[in-house]
Amino acid sequence: MPTFTNQYVTLGVSGPHTRQPRTITSYGGFTPLPGLNPGFTDTPTPGSTVGPITLAAAPQQSGFSLAFINLSGCVGGPQTLTWSSAPGTSLSGEVGPTDPIVALYVYVPVGNGNGNGTGAVIDALDATTNQLVDNDFVTVSPDPSGALTTEANVEGWVSTKDSGYTITADHPNIGPYEALPTTLLFDQWVDLSPTPPPAGLINGWTLTVAQGETVYALALYTDPPPPKPNPCQYLIDELQNISLGDFPNAAAYEAAVKALREQILECERAHGVLPTPGFNPQPDPPGRQ
Repeated sequence: MPTFTNQYVTLGVSGPHTRQPRTITSYGGFTPLPGLNPGFTDTPTPGSTVGPITLAAAPQQSGFSLAFINLSGCVGGPQTLTWSSAPGTSLSGEVGPTDPIVALYVYVPVGNGNGNGTGAVIDALDATTNQLVDNDFVTVSPDPSGALTTEANVEGWVSTKDSGYTITADHPNIGPYEALPTTLLFDQWVDLSPTPPPAGLINGWTLTVAQGETVYALALYTDPPPPKPNPCQYLIDELQNISLGDFPNAAAYEAAVKALREQILECERAHGVLPTPGFNPQPDPPGRQ
């Protein structure tokens, strides 16, 4: 049976936080907020709906502001809600047969000041599983020595005390780290700062942080689902294996090929499968087989 769990977490503390290797292994790698965990857990029925989940209904935590909710595990993939979403926006999803469902509530410390100075607190989230991942995921510029890029990937931190920087998320795939897979695809940067973001902060896969600014941001990646098997593949295989020598004459061969192609088109329509471009039910001349 699938499960449905609420988790309440914060992104690090306020500054560097070890990503490689990650020191927190529970709660998706985030820091759990005391007093709110363990969150609600249920065993919903497959085919039922979880939600609606809203920012307004989330619990408050002293010293922290709720910035982001990600719902993973539902049929159709992950869904995201941020503090800047339109009023009344909510998350809901259909329960699948087995996948665990997690509503992850991410909070950030109130106020921009922290003991590490100003900078960008960043990390990479697999939104499909609600797990922070250890992969390299950004390049910082300007960074002629590469030291800032290394610090960003190892510690999830780019100081803006002396300068501003552009932080570019790896795309379309996430970067490598040890033997971790690199199949995750970049989706978006999410600004977690509890105030309207500076102009130009996010532009596609780039996060541009000015000198003296502090931001909290997640680079969201998704794990593409494996391709669904074609329910009509057995007919396609039969068509590919048919030959003129299997029939007494060309007319019988052409009739059989035409019938198979018509069956394939009917099968694909019935299952909502897009037909092969250029495919038609008419057989090729025998000489082309």
